[in-house]
Amino acid sequence: MRVKKYLPSIITLSNLFLGFLSILYIQKGEFAFACHLILIAALLDSFDGKLARKIGVVSSFGKEIDSLADVVSFCLSPSFLVFNILFYSNISTYDAELFFIYLALISSFPLLMGAIRLARFNVEHDEENHSKYYVGLPSPMSAIAICSVILLKLELIDKTYNITISEINFFTFNLGVKSVIQLQLLLLTTCIST
Repeated sequence: MRVKKYLPSIITLSNLFLGFLSILYIQKGEFAFACHLILIAALLDSFDGKLARKIGVVSSFGKEIDSLADVVSFCLSPSFLVFNILFYSNISTYDAELFFIYLALISSFPLLMGAIRLARFNVEHDEENHSKYYVGLPSPMSAIAICSVILLKLELIDKTYNITISEINFFTFNLGVKSVIQLQLLLLTTCIST
């Protein structure tokens, strides 16, 4: 029975591993597969905290390792994905060095804003003071949105990696800002369960 107390952490570490693995696949140029890995990581992320509460093994360690896994899987990996897709689809179009810096800046929004949101969540979140609202767009939701748009473009529209800068600029900037602004988003699980 000792194993069950480690199950939430095993799920969290699996999420973290999938985030790392997606970065490796992005590096290989397999963007669609990397998106699928991020989506599976999001599915795992939805279970770890619920399972920990259900079996009574909620801990500060679990909360912190979950946030670290989220930074890799839902902040770093989508940022790396956006950078690589834009860089390799527009490599010969613009001045190389300036374009590189511009892409780094734009693609860093999911990473920077997601990290800010996760840190704020960890500081402000209290189990006794459980709200019906998220403040800011949760990083898994942002990653799901980014991967969904990329998969839609790659799998259904034109099967190429020719994603325009204006498409990603608008999308990453909006999602990044929505992660940190004081926007209350109703918890869907609360609505469904009541």
